[in-house]
Order: sequence, then structure tokens, then C-alpha cells
Amino acid sequence: MHAARSIRTRSNTSGKSCSTKHRPTSPRSAAPSPAGGRWTPLTTPEWLLRHADQLEWQRFDYPIAIHDSCHVTKKVGKPQPARDLLAQMADVVEIAESPTSCVCCGYYNIHANHDLNHDLHQEKLSVVREKGGEGMAVECVTCWESFATDFKEAEVPLWELMVAAEQATRPGEVDRG
Repeated sequence: MHAARSIRTRSNTSGKSCSTKHRPTSPRSAAPSPAGGRWTPLTTPEWLLRHADQLEWQRFDYPIAIHDSCHVTKKVGKPQPARDLLAQMADVVEIAESPTSCVCCGYYNIHANHDLNHDLHQEKLSVVREKGGEGMAVECVTCWESFATDFKEAEVPLWELMVAAEQATRPGEVDRG
């Protein structure tokens, strides 16, 4: 059996669409477990990175830009795990001066102002191309949903990071989005 299929996990995001809804924890603020111990919530990239050595990784043969999500990067403060995970699969292209300065995908404006979102997405596509990215990965499914149409029309591959990881751990499955 392929290693990627032997790893199982449970996700408790209470219906939320981002990779985590928890704030970073210190050992003192870790949540109690039913067994009496303490646990620290992980983002999905953090969990995958902890198990990366159990997976067989293939690399995309072109650089992929990273878009930071407002939830995981700005609210939770964990931009590095997504970069480390993407680095398992491709050369990472930074498109913002810092992870916290990455411009929002505009998801919560998606139905209210289509023209504004389209302009925002065209600007993001320009920056991806200018910085040398041949595709873009996002760590949030709502970011993927927001960008998907404009990236498809521009023929620029777009991946939700977990989909990219799934492709990169399946023999012969790495493709152009």
C-alpha cells in the first residue's frame, strides 16, 4: 500500500473552511485531552510536515507561488508551515514582501463586488508571473474558491495546498493543476 494512503487523520474545524481555527498555544495554554494530557492544535501543513518522512514526495518541475491566508497567517500567525510543505513539492516563489503583507483573496467580497475582485485577482496573477511563479498554491479553500475562475481563465495552475500535497505523494500524479 502506498504510504500516503496509510496515514489517517481527523479534522475538527467545526465546518470552517480554513486549515485551523485555533490560536497558537504555548505548553501552558494547550488544551486538555480526554486522557488527561495536553494537546496543541496543528494546522494541516504542520501535521503533514510531522509525517513528511513517511511519504514519498515528487516535485513539480516549475516554481509555485504561495498566497498567505488571512486566517492561518495573519490571525493564527503560522505562515512558515505552508512554505515548508510547499518546499517539499516545488521551488517556492514569494509574492509578498512578508507573509503578513499578502493581499487578501477577496473571498468575503466575492458576490458583492465582482469587478473589484476581478481586478484584485488580475493584480495577483501579474505579481505571480512577475516573480517567476508558474502556478500558485493557497492554504485556504475559500482563497482557492475566490481565485479559481480568474486563474483558470488565465491558464495559470492554482492548487489548494492539500490537493498539491496529495498529487505530490501519488506516483505519476504531479500535473499542472
